[in-house]
Amino acid sequence: MKKQFKDDMTAGITPGRLTDAIGVAFKYCSVSNQQMKVWLESDQPSKVIDEICDLVKASVDEKLWEKIEI
Repeated sequence: MKKQFKDDMTAGITPGRLTDAIGVAFKYCSVSNQQMKVWLESDQPSKVIDEICDLVKASVDEKLWEKIEI
């Protein structure tokens, strides 16, 4: 995965991408409401997405990891 965004924008991290990443984490990992709140309130969304990528990668097998997109 690692930031294979579904849209064609190259401008970096957008609020939509952040919420998509949080949705991916919620789908594949055990994520608390508190953790989602911390991610949403972060002033460094790029680091949040990196953290989410690492969390999801640790939670799924390699074959599924290759198919996941934000």
